[in-house]
Amino acid sequence: MSNSGTLTTLVERSLRHLNERTTDQSDATMELPVSDYLDDAIWRREMDALFMRRPLVLGYSAELKAPGDYRALTIRKIPLLLVRGKDGVARAFLNACRHRGTQLLDNGCGHAMRFACPYHAWTYDSQGALVGIYQEKLFGDVNKSERGLTQLSCVERAGIIWGILTPGIPLDIDAWLGSYLPVLDGLKIGEWHVAERRSLPGPNWKVAFDGYMEGYHFNVLHRPSVGKDTKGTMLGDQFGLHQRLIFAREGLRGFSDPTALPAVSDAVFPVHIIYPNVSIAGGYHDQMLISQILPGDTIDTSITLMTILSRNPVENDDKQRERMRKYADYIQAVIRDEDYLAADRIQATLSSGANRTFLIGRNEYPLQHFHRCLKQHRDSELPQAE
Repeated sequence: MSNSGTLTTLVERSLRHLNERTTDQSDATMELPVSDYLDDAIWRREMDALFMRRPLVLGYSAELKAPGDYRALTIRKIPLLLVRGKDGVARAFLNACRHRGTQLLDNGCGHAMRFACPYHAWTYDSQGALVGIYQEKLFGDVNKSERGLTQLSCVERAGIIWGILTPGIPLDIDAWLGSYLPVLDGLKIGEWHVAERRSLPGPNWKVAFDGYMEGYHFNVLHRPSVGKDTKGTMLGDQFGLHQRLIFAREGLRGFSDPTALPAVSDAVFPVHIIYPNVSIAGGYHDQMLISQILPGDTIDTSITLMTILSRNPVENDDKQRERMRKYADYIQAVIRDEDYLAADRIQATLSSGANRTFLIGRNEYPLQHFHRCLKQHRDSELPQAE
């Protein structure tokens, strides 16, 4: 964030909560049916309503810095190809040849101005156009303009590449982000550099993601790790569907004048929540962790794609690269051995009948907000392709 006045306000609020041992709260607790995590019909509706028909984070500008840079990945069994065209525009395509549907590329990142199908060598340029057909005269007539890669609605904004997985559904990113856009812009994600990528298996996607939206567990679950520095004292601000959480850091304790702190990064730790499934942790220091929690093939599984960004390039800096690797190792271990171990223990009891509802506390109100938004989208009319 670049607005110093806003930052000062966040520090002042955090300092007051830390000194008074309070936190931001909602007006009441909330009961959440355990069936929301178990009902297969609810899960299928979430997959269709959210993950197939509404804007998702697909990638980051830092992954596609130059024309020809690409990333191939799979979300919800759908193979995707993100590529920056020779015109500088980032696009999202289905990673499937228009001849017989062969996947053009294995998952991963690279650089290419053309993509040739490994089966019959049909070739596409960086803007998705079909530009070459192997033995074209023998094959027969083909209207190349109608056989380019299938493009998804996609836009690049705030250093993030957004898209909708169902072809033909329009994407209005300004309406989707609303007042959250300047908050994301303030992180300047597009100026950062990819340092590490990791992935973690997990339980039901909501069981996994719930833990990213509250600090109630910090002083207990994370006592031996990140809880030594980052406290459960939390600010939570909603921007439409999305949220910004601010956690007090140990460095804030003992100060009466927040403007006297040497840096905001010593006072608070930010977590930005992009609805419905992304957490951006950090960004006030020189590293940032972006976690995409993706539903697995079944209701009780998920996969978390972790992207670690560095404020400074790592390609030609061995010391910075090693520092980012150690940070990635550390934070991966915390999430795997603390957060997701606890989440797995929740998953293990869901169908036992021990609880018909979960009680979401007043101090867990970002969770309340998330689940209300989720229910609203499950119950609403589905966006349709044009």
